[in-house]
Amino acid sequence: MPKTSFNAPNAWIKKNPQWIYCLVILAILSWVIASWFIAHSYYISRTRGLIARETLRSQEVVDNISYHVKQNLRFIHGIPEALAHAPLVQSAVLPFGPGVTPSKFSAHQNQKKWENDATLRKTSQLLSDVQRSFDVNIIWVLNAAGDCVAASNFNTDQSLVGTNYTERDYFQSTQQQKPGQQYAVGKTTNIPGLYFSYPIIVEGHFLGSVVTKIEVSNLELSVDPANSLLVDKHGVVILAHDKHLEMHAFPNALIYTLPTDQQKERYKRTFFPALNIQPWGDPRFPRLIQFQNESVPYIITSKNIPNEDIQAYVLTRIIATTYLNQDCQWFFVLLSISGSTVIIIIFTSTLYCRSNRRSQKLLAENKNQLDEAQRIAQVGSWNWNLMNGALHWSDTAFDLYVPDQKNIQPSYSVFIESVHPDDRQRVEDAIHEALTKDTPYDIEHRVLSKQYGERIVHTQARVFKDKYGNPISMLGTVQDITKNKRTETDLKHAKDVAEAASQSKGNFLANMSHEIRTPMNGIIGMSALLLETNLNEEQYELARIVKNSSEALLVIINDILDFSKIEAGKLDLEHIPFDLRALINDIIKIVLFRACEKRIELTSHVDPETPILLQGDPGRLRQILLNLTSNALKFTHHGGVYLHTQILEKTDHYSRLKISVRDTGIGVSTDKLKGLFSPFTQADASTTRRYGGTGLGLAISKQLVEMMGGTIGSESTLGQGSTFWFEITLEHPETAQPSSTISKTELPYTIITATTGIPSTQNFARVLLVEDNLINQKLAQKLLEKRGHHVETAHNGQEALQQLMHQPFDIVLMDCQMPIMDGYEATQAIRSGNANVLNPNIPIIAITANAMESDREKALNIGMNGYLTKPINANKLEALIQEWLSPDKGKSDLS
Repeated sequence: MPKTSFNAPNAWIKKNPQWIYCLVILAILSWVIASWFIAHSYYISRTRGLIARETLRSQEVVDNISYHVKQNLRFIHGIPEALAHAPLVQSAVLPFGPGVTPSKFSAHQNQKKWENDATLRKTSQLLSDVQRSFDVNIIWVLNAAGDCVAASNFNTDQSLVGTNYTERDYFQSTQQQKPGQQYAVGKTTNIPGLYFSYPIIVEGHFLGSVVTKIEVSNLELSVDPANSLLVDKHGVVILAHDKHLEMHAFPNALIYTLPTDQQKERYKRTFFPALNIQPWGDPRFPRLIQFQNESVPYIITSKNIPNEDIQAYVLTRIIATTYLNQDCQWFFVLLSISGSTVIIIIFTSTLYCRSNRRSQKLLAENKNQLDEAQRIAQVGSWNWNLMNGALHWSDTAFDLYVPDQKNIQPSYSVFIESVHPDDRQRVEDAIHEALTKDTPYDIEHRVLSKQYGERIVHTQARVFKDKYGNPISMLGTVQDITKNKRTETDLKHAKDVAEAASQSKGNFLANMSHEIRTPMNGIIGMSALLLETNLNEEQYELARIVKNSSEALLVIINDILDFSKIEAGKLDLEHIPFDLRALINDIIKIVLFRACEKRIELTSHVDPETPILLQGDPGRLRQILLNLTSNALKFTHHGGVYLHTQILEKTDHYSRLKISVRDTGIGVSTDKLKGLFSPFTQADASTTRRYGGTGLGLAISKQLVEMMGGTIGSESTLGQGSTFWFEITLEHPETAQPSSTISKTELPYTIITATTGIPSTQNFARVLLVEDNLINQKLAQKLLEKRGHHVETAHNGQEALQQLMHQPFDIVLMDCQMPIMDGYEATQAIRSGNANVLNPNIPIIAITANAMESDREKALNIGMNGYLTKPINANKLEALIQEWLSPDKGKSDLS
């Protein structure tokens, strides 16, 4: 009977397995629905708590701002009141009387007259002393007609004396014998500020007022928290941590009801963009708002500053709501999965228990397999009986899992306790997958022991099943891979650090190049323009020194950028035909003037067997030769510099050349010679101090030669001179254009050149110059106007679009980095055809301080036609304009 009752459920399950699965699926669906309600309630509770905490914190911030602003302004109220009772101030306005009318003379005439009046001048001096003592910006005295008769800045170009302030609110309040205050933009200084006034009353008669101004910028520390604002009584943002929000207005603010003339008088403007503040749209959280179309919700808190016409606002981003929503989703997923897993485990555990007896036989048969695996693999082995939970470890497995507890009875719980806490769930999941889904059990995890601490092991196992497909045991191996993993981690960390350092260096150099080239453009360009004016000899020499020094600094910047590009592997070589003789002649022309200045001989010789045309990168070859020749001239004071080209090997397809530069200069000692081609290296520190330079020229030359597949070297004798040489192989072009015949007996020669002028045939263009930097804008405008072009300017891409919609231009010179709308956005808008410009295909030339190759590619890909880096070279700029004014309009890059 016991046997029959035990087997009856098994028989029913075998006949009706679908009911068991239906029950399991129903239980899982019920748990998933319950998990969704739990996760949803959790999200709402956490979000409301977050909003409450952030609201309280924001209120504390706005209270703090209000307190600091009030503290800053409190003592300023008392300054005009105290001065209004001062006898000297009263005596200053007493002669004008209460019935005085505004002066009919000009402000300049009044200023000259009243600043020469002894009493008024003493009053101005008093105001100046008070202004300096209390650290306010300006203090001034108005008579009963609103004319300024004394001011603390009376002895400056922006003196307020003589200016009339009848229309200002703060003066009109004092006419009613009440203190006044107002936010406005200064009539003379054009600087926004807060104004505080107090009436001057003598024997009951209003004789004028004393006014104190503090500039709004003095309150910047009060709005240091992000997204904090100060708003005046008309709803206009007068001070903000985010400067882009200043002069915006709140929706439905009073500023929109003021007449235009009053807006202009108070703020020197009539356009006040409205802040975009909308409800967030989730009825569960009514306090949340959307600010400026951002995808993150905000809460807004405010407070009126006592006795001031100012309100403080704090806008707080509630970014965490997004993460909470994501956490809620993950919580729901994990809760559903974990509960479903428990249900499945209960179900499968029940089936495992029923099949326990059947697995005993298979377990005994597998013992021999385990012993064999341990002998062959020479690693720890283990065998887990899934029917009764018995776990067997080999000696090696004991050493890995519990080396200090070899007498303990192995079990699943002992194994799990030996696993690192952070890895336990992952290990259990892998075991579960192997048992239920036939997934291979192959995992790396950490184990902990008192004897060895933390170690990493690699475990592999196979699941054995009975004839019905039920798992009955797991047979596996375990191997210590701690050393391998640590080595791998160290190598990866070192690689990541090196890559991060390289990237940081590249970004730093690119940013520094941009920031340095912008002012350098102004220095070099303006000094060049200055040299073209009528200067005396001393002025001309000083201006020439400024220009030469700036150009020397630009050479250093270019060397550093080239070195950075080479190190980062971002420098590409051209492969085009060129004339080597013409290239060498160009080099001689460039350095000839310096050789003449030093009175040394300069010669070049090209092997007569050298082909007329060769294939390679003439620009980088010119850079190498210019570096070597310039170095030779720098360190040579007597004798000469000799450039020599020799054919080492010549075939139908290529020529191998040796080009050397020999000098009779100071030479280099043998122990210093090997390090000359290393970055930032010169012969010694005294050489750097005496001759200057970064030590990058030879390093760049070496790397460029090696990129061309060549070698570079040097020989030198201290005190007698040096020879620097390099060998490269250059291909022959497939087709060569005819050229003049070169004599087989060509001798060394010295090049003497004459200066050539700009071609007499020149097209004059209508140019739109888009540049936000006023110095660079003025420089480019002067350069263009000197060449006969008509120039219009715009400070950003938005202004450029407006001008292109209404005026015809021949060409646009576009800066890339500008506020409001940069050059890239403006170019895209022009090329799209949707900006309503007169000519969407107008030539656009990028003029930028970004000198990296990626910047050039970005400009051309975005739709620009040319690319010119700062500092601006006037001849290159003119050539580029003339090229795009020509009928064929061929593309070019003069960067």
